[in-house]
Amino acid sequence: MIAAARSKRLKSLMQGKRATSFLACRYVAGKSVAEAVVRAEALQAEQGIRASLFFMGEYVDSLELVEENVARKLEAAAALSETGLDLHISVDPT
Repeated sequence: MIAAARSKRLKSLMQGKRATSFLACRYVAGKSVAEAVVRAEALQAEQGIRASLFFMGEYVDSLELVEENVARKLEAAAALSETGLDLHISVDPT
């Protein structure tokens, strides 16, 4: 699974095909923290569904990417704390 997660070829295949893009529409709330929070709020308000937000940043191998991951997790925590939505932060170091 780690090899699959790191595969540029597999990433291109999954992200570049319409046949697989429906998964992203169903399970990915957005390309930014703001988009994810809006989607989570809508699910809660419209359907009573509680959402979990995950920033997928595992398998990084540079200090710059680690810093980016930390910044995005802090951004997500701050954004969620302002909404009243559940707050859960998962950190998966590699």
